[in-house]
Amino acid sequence: MEDNNENTPIMEMDKKDIVLKLQISEYYRDELRNALLNIKSLFNIDFQDYPMDWDLNNDEHMADYLYETIKYLHINKLV
Repeated sequence: MEDNNENTPIMEMDKKDIVLKLQISEYYRDELRNALLNIKSLFNIDFQDYPMDWDLNNDEHMADYLYETIKYLHINKLV
């Protein structure tokens, strides 16, 4: 990118820089999803109690569920 300032307003960026930012965002999203799935596997967590109104494709929902489940396991000395 020509401008290394990460706070450049989107309207001041050219299309090439916007596409690059989107590609970087997609990479980090995929890495986050992989990390969440690895955590799920490591702690042998299933989604039987996953809130019905939450979306399993939503990384924020999945992260919240994993965090709360691991916290519960830790507090109750199950891990």
